[in-house]
Amino acid sequence: MKLKIVLIACIGAIVLAACGKEEAAKDSSWCKESVDKYNAQEKRQIEGYELFDGDKELYKYTFAIDKGQKRTKRVYTEEPASTYILSEEEGVWYYYGSEEEGPWYKSEARDDAFKSEVQSIDIDVNDETKYEIAGQEKLDGRAVAKVKITTPKDDAFSGVLKEEDEKVEELLEDADFKKAYDAVKEDKNKVSYVWFDDETKKPVKQERDTTKIQTVLYYYLKLSGNAEMKYDTVPESVVEVTLFPSGEPQEEIEVPQENVHSI
Repeated sequence: MKLKIVLIACIGAIVLAACGKEEAAKDSSWCKESVDKYNAQEKRQIEGYELFDGDKELYKYTFAIDKGQKRTKRVYTEEPASTYILSEEEGVWYYYGSEEEGPWYKSEARDDAFKSEVQSIDIDVNDETKYEIAGQEKLDGRAVAKVKITTPKDDAFSGVLKEEDEKVEELLEDADFKKAYDAVKEDKNKVSYVWFDDETKKPVKQERDTTKIQTVLYYYLKLSGNAEMKYDTVPESVVEVTLFPSGEPQEEIEVPQENVHSI
């Protein structure tokens, strides 16, 4: 009888200990502070690519930003390799571009271009964002927490299309475009998964399913007669992958001074 009581007590202790660990693993109270610290950094650099239809890595790039310098630099590493620098000059924003290390060209950018670039490198959150621990994993030998981040949408087509665009109104008459467009509008939240280092709580990797928005863009370009189609066929699956290297970028973002032509 005593032995049975001891065994029951041991089992109970094990269950309680396991529950305690599970609760600790699911504590997401630290997530907001970690994201806010990352988003507040003056200098940042990321690496990214699109995972197309499950296994194809497309549009690989590195992207650096310096808020103090008010400059960004995006380098696409696949052929045709290209570099784009955004810089402010006397209150006006300009893009500098070069393809295959060719001559630089310069064009005026939108007034909100820098804000848009900052948003693209930030982890997308707001005051209503919810954080949920989705599991503990190993990533490149590093212990990480996988966190599901759900943020209510302010703008369904942010950075891709403008809903008030007259062209969009015309294209809504096409059944395929309208179906894809409505699917995006019906989504009330932006959902991403971010992996955080267990020790430092810094972000290591982010994945976001962008299939619906890229499908809208596919039909938009196709129906607009744009020769520079992003994909040859309707994408079945597109996942936007972002990697967060440790440490700040050390090099200044230099704007070309010679052999630059305006367009």
